[in-house]
Amino acid sequence: MLPKLSTLLLTSLLLIAFEKTYAQKTREPFSGNILYGKVARVIQIEYMSKKPSDTMVMDTALYDRNGILLERRTGARLGKEIVHYIYKYTTKFDDNGHKVETVFYSQGDKGVLKYDLSGNMIEFDNFLSNGNLSYKYLYKYNDRNNRTEYSIYDKKDSLNAQWLYRYNKNDNLIEEYKDKGLKYESKILYQYQSFDEIGNWTRRSRDGKFKIGYPIGEMITERQFVYY
Repeated sequence: MLPKLSTLLLTSLLLIAFEKTYAQKTREPFSGNILYGKVARVIQIEYMSKKPSDTMVMDTALYDRNGILLERRTGARLGKEIVHYIYKYTTKFDDNGHKVETVFYSQGDKGVLKYDLSGNMIEFDNFLSNGNLSYKYLYKYNDRNNRTEYSIYDKKDSLNAQWLYRYNKNDNLIEEYKDKGLKYESKILYQYQSFDEIGNWTRRSRDGKFKIGYPIGEMITERQFVYY
């Protein structure tokens, strides 16, 4: 009996360790993507499928052990140049440990993120360096905490644009539809090519077209993960 008890104990300890390491589930605040496991860093690049050597976006996000975003380092291509930005985030919690608000600064502007009790970002307010509100972004979610709607309002509280989202059974985004606002309405479809051993997707493609028929062009996103 002793060997069996030892085996059961060892199995239990391994399961507990697995739960602590991999069972954590958080979301990227801006994209809404699920992050499985104790993610320390996400390194992401985006490029057009027809020009794989021409990187459009480079992004590195740093998280603490509880899945709270600490910092983002982003490089975006503007013409022939790549412009770099660094964002550092400070998050406040209520007495029960729920996220309440995150504040960050960039190029003199201030961003304030607000959350619901499930930890979903429901509002993002962007303030100019003079303190005036520039834009307000509002988000809605379903009962699985998947983002279903994203709306942009200007400083006069007028709706500028609105996006709707649809997901597969694994809670991965598969369709994005710009429903209102701006000049061109569009529909974008997402497909997933690979995942790591934890379950986080590592390669995704998106393609679509504007409502008037012009293609958007296929974009590839690749991600690498570093875990605690």
